[in-house]
Amino acid sequence: MKNIIYIVLLAVISACAIAEKPNPIKDLTVNRGTNTAVVKVSIDENGMPSIDTDPLVIKEGQRVVWVGPSEMSIKFPGKTPFSKGKLPTRDAVINMKVPKQKKWAKSEEYKKFKYDVVVGDKVLDPVFILRRGF
Repeated sequence: MKNIIYIVLLAVISACAIAEKPNPIKDLTVNRGTNTAVVKVSIDENGMPSIDTDPLVIKEGQRVVWVGPSEMSIKFPGKTPFSKGKLPTRDAVINMKVPKQKKWAKSEEYKKFKYDVVVGDKVLDPVFILRRGF
């Protein structure tokens, strides 16, 4: 009986060890049943922004809505999936559809972008992952 318990325990531990970890590149962050990802921007007691979705994973043609304080902006300091590098807020919301990208390398499944969430003089730099479109 003792050997059976050890064997079962070993099997459970082995199964846990080889269980596949979720791949953030494959897990899209759009709301179920929609083509929209909503990113909530919060501010802590020191004025530092934080978000509930990092990394943000989305496909071309899908929509991203950042919701937060009225004075926030989204900036892409380098490459951007949008036509402009700074996305200002309108009534505490930034609502953008991700356009189809003109260039994808044959082997590219996704592109990674760093972006900034700016609130006042505080900056948070999360990751935006764009998957190859439909």
